[in-house]
Amino acid sequence: MLNNFPIFSVLKPGEDVDYSVNPFFERAALIIPIKSSGDFLVYDKFDDLYRFPGGHVEKDETNLDAAFRETSEEVGVDLNKTLGKYLLSLNNFYYFKNQPSHVLEHYFYYPAIDIKDLEKARQSETGLRRIVVSEQKLRDQNWPQINYVLDKF
Repeated sequence: MLNNFPIFSVLKPGEDVDYSVNPFFERAALIIPIKSSGDFLVYDKFDDLYRFPGGHVEKDETNLDAAFRETSEEVGVDLNKTLGKYLLSLNNFYYFKNQPSHVLEHYFYYPAIDIKDLEKARQSETGLRRIVVSEQKLRDQNWPQINYVLDKF
């Protein structure tokens, strides 16, 4: 535990990492289930992994605001921010631009949306495609932090 949040690391074994350092940056992501199917809204694979919509928390922006802004940019879905609820935070240590980095990640969840709502959504600003995948497909990636988030969901 660090900052009362669990630690996940993909750094090389034996690599000397100071886990007490302040986060290099913070990320916020939004977990959006799909009504009646139990699937989740994600976006294109990045590094061969599906990800929940989310990204960097900007200066003077709350974590919740960042999660909704990034969701709008990445998957073209504008949602009612007042319905977003905090789920958990975790410390993630991984390589960012070939440098070991500490990222504090915040996860929020949203009430299930209807698949028809996605048909009305605009094209994402990033050009990434929105994809609906099953929980099992997310778990099959064997990505510990995503499995941890799904366990807590």
